[in-house]
Amino acid sequence: MKATEIVPGELYRLGGVVPIDGRLSWRAPGVTGHEPIGCYLLLEPGRALLAGTGVRLHERLVLDQLRALLDGRELEIYADRNEADQIGNLAAVVAEFGVRRIWFAGAGHLLRWFEYDGFGGNVPTGTEMVFMVPPGANRAIDLESERPSTVGFGGGRLELLHTRLTTLGFAWLYDRTTRTLFSSDFFGEVPLAAPGDRPVSDGTGITYEQVREHVFARFYWMRDADPGPLLGDLDAVFGGREIERLCPYHGCVIEGADAVRRHLSHARRVLGARAAAVKE
Repeated sequence: MKATEIVPGELYRLGGVVPIDGRLSWRAPGVTGHEPIGCYLLLEPGRALLAGTGVRLHERLVLDQLRALLDGRELEIYADRNEADQIGNLAAVVAEFGVRRIWFAGAGHLLRWFEYDGFGGNVPTGTEMVFMVPPGANRAIDLESERPSTVGFGGGRLELLHTRLTTLGFAWLYDRTTRTLFSSDFFGEVPLAAPGDRPVSDGTGITYEQVREHVFARFYWMRDADPGPLLGDLDAVFGGREIERLCPYHGCVIEGADAVRRHLSHARRVLGARAAAVKE
């Protein structure tokens, strides 16, 4: 299985597909089809950035896809969520490609991903971990006040965005060059009909009701949360930015400005209905 070209020569989706058969905790009961789970590769002359690393189930697939695309480029990794569906292949990718820098904008520590396969809980010599905090996040803790807010890749093309619309993390990543929002585990509602289909969709078949079911299955805590700050974060992310595609780590890529606006409208409606219920 080859990587999926999203923006020719610049952006690729890596990873594989699994059946939606009741074993995916983030899928609502009754949903059918297949689930893309993967990561994204940004290419520049001489350098590449891998956003996420995918799941261990797809380790060999991700490594082979990377090898076919890197063409001698130096690889760095960006991660924003400390969970297996996002960075399950962290140690394997670092070891295979001699990754010199890991940019991490999530909660918790990454060393647990190096506790197997002979790493002994240590990052390989020569690999730097850069722990980040997005602009606007709480910097009250002295440790976090020294953390950078900029991913040093591509001359400032990547913008770290503060958001509470995710699990175990607080950042999304926006690429000004390709006008892509890497939305971590949000906007992951679009499944594939068949495992061999291209994991890119305009999302026209997805209804508000399906988005609502997915949001409250994946983010069950939102049922009891104050929706005001969540709506505020959503509006702040999309305000003033050209976003032509949404790239979640699971679910299809949502491609096209119209598709982005449609899914944003669905998400706002879900949270807005929750806000109205809270007021009542």
